Amino acid sequence: QSKMRALPELLQSTLALVAYTNHTFDLELCYDLVKSNYGGEFNRNLLEQQIELAIDEGLLMRDVSTIGRGSNLYSATFKWAHDRVREAACELVPSGEKRDAFLLELAHSLMRRGE
Repeated sequence: QSKMRALPELLQSTLALVAYTNHTFDLELCYDLVKSNYGGEFNRNLLEQQIELAIDEGLLMRDVSTIGRGSNLYSATFKWAHDRVREAACELVPSGEKRDAFLLELAHSLMRRGE
């Protein structure tokens, strides 16, 4: 938990968003969720930097079953390095009304995507 809190705020927010989805995710899903929550100032290059940082920190891993699809990060699927890491990312969102609002917005984002 303390390692998560020491990460840049944007990375914390990104990880919290995808933590409430599947155990694995691709960058398109991640990008859509973060973009819908942060708007215009967020771009794909910034997302790639955040995901690379999470990999460097040992929080995420590329799913080995997708490595052969290409070297582009957008052709890969990512997974949590450990269930505890995902749980810690979920705990970045305060419980109570803030979490409820966060999950409602996440659900709306997923519904807009057709997930």
